[in-house]
Amino acid sequence: MNPPPWLSLVVSSVAGLIYGFAFPSTAIWPLSFLAVALFLWSLQGRSWWMGLLCGLAFGITLWFPLIDWLTLYLGPIPWIGLAGFQSLYLGVLGAAIALVYRLFQRLPNTWLLKLVVLPVVLASLWVARESVAGRWPWGGFAWARLSASQVNGPFAPLASWLGGIGLSFFCAWLAASLAMWVVHWMTVRPPARVLVVSVCVVILGLITPIFPVTYGPPMRIAAVQGNTKSGLFDVVHPGDNLIAHENATLEDVREPVDLIVWPENASDVDPLTNSSSAMILTALSEKYRAPLLVGTITTTPDNRFYNSALLWDGSHAVGQYDKIHPVPFAEYMPVREFFHLIVPDLVDLVTRDYSFGTRSNVLEVDGNRLAVSICFDIVDDDQTSTLVNNGASAIISMTNNADFGYTDESAQQLQIAKLRALESGLYVVNISTVGTSAVIDPRGNTVDELPAHTPGALTNDIPIARGGALGARMNMVIELVTSLVALLVCGYAIYAVFISKPRPRRARK
Repeated sequence: MNPPPWLSLVVSSVAGLIYGFAFPSTAIWPLSFLAVALFLWSLQGRSWWMGLLCGLAFGITLWFPLIDWLTLYLGPIPWIGLAGFQSLYLGVLGAAIALVYRLFQRLPNTWLLKLVVLPVVLASLWVARESVAGRWPWGGFAWARLSASQVNGPFAPLASWLGGIGLSFFCAWLAASLAMWVVHWMTVRPPARVLVVSVCVVILGLITPIFPVTYGPPMRIAAVQGNTKSGLFDVVHPGDNLIAHENATLEDVREPVDLIVWPENASDVDPLTNSSSAMILTALSEKYRAPLLVGTITTTPDNRFYNSALLWDGSHAVGQYDKIHPVPFAEYMPVREFFHLIVPDLVDLVTRDYSFGTRSNVLEVDGNRLAVSICFDIVDDDQTSTLVNNGASAIISMTNNADFGYTDESAQQLQIAKLRALESGLYVVNISTVGTSAVIDPRGNTVDELPAHTPGALTNDIPIARGGALGARMNMVIELVTSLVALLVCGYAIYAVFISKPRPRRARK
């Protein structure tokens, strides 16, 4: 039975709100299944434009509450822009799903099509929308993915085999199957073996173990949270962040350690060009007889800026990673002239454009290959795949969450870091200037953590992987397959609904 249009809009709106509760601070993982199933049910029998409205309703009630942390210092305009744009993606998804429903209504009313093929197509559409939103425009915004909501759920180990994209597909398939079985059970009676197979697939998802990864001798890593004033509008003097992290290191890090890690921009004075900053890092490296991995801003002779991580050993830097994908509207301003006409005050806050790094995100420390992630790098699927393919044995995720205060942003970002640990099979050291800082094991569990907005250090023996999990390598494959399925089915649905006309029947003489 198809819901009336007004009820579809109400259910879609409620579904968006419910879906948001699957992410921090509440992080109730079962709600994502309920939300997706309700959203899919609300689109039954709808026209494409009504599907568009339902998708927008789902997106608005999801995105505006979920990322309200953008308003803390920057006001409503960036929040409205990002939440509104992400809602448009869900609007397009709603229109596409409505068209696919119309297509399947024209096909034979068989259990194979309605209860087996249709859920796979709907899951492909969901994942295709996640993939596009995570890549475009300007690198995308891969937030609020279905797979990220499941890091504490029973299906989380699937990410180590199928990647985050594969886990999203499985969860979307399960939600779509539930919705389709409820809708069609009375009209399309499948053979009992179909239900048995579906249940077996779910059970298989529940009992799947973590992908087996071999670990070698651990590294003792100390990650320092300085609790610095690192926000955009904080009034600080050059070197304040550097001194704060030096003090936290001296107070909370005890020998012996193999590596000391500071977060993004912890050294707010570039040690490559400032002798005082270099002296502090050198003194710490010599005291602890260990290298430091330090976030800072570096400048080239031709006046290009990079958000960088320096591996400082002894008296100089022996390795460097420059952030590959700076964040648009924060670390660089795309189409600056155009946006300056709209919001000049906000555009002028981005006083310099960071360049895109070209160095490898894997650095070698005492023979171990450590992957470096700076802030929203952790959201990038390609970088996770690259670091595993490059032989990374652990992930150091350095970030600065000071601009978001006590909001849920840091917890939401940590949830994504847990997904990366699952799909890569690597331990993740997530260290922030102000929190949330934590060490995450390959099962997505928190091994150790620091209270937010408190200076301190996490010192742990981090097992070093010898080869990563399959999941990080599967992301691209599953993304391509699901996107191809979604494109082909949507193309055929547009042809069948708008272009193809049924042949007129011949009148009987």
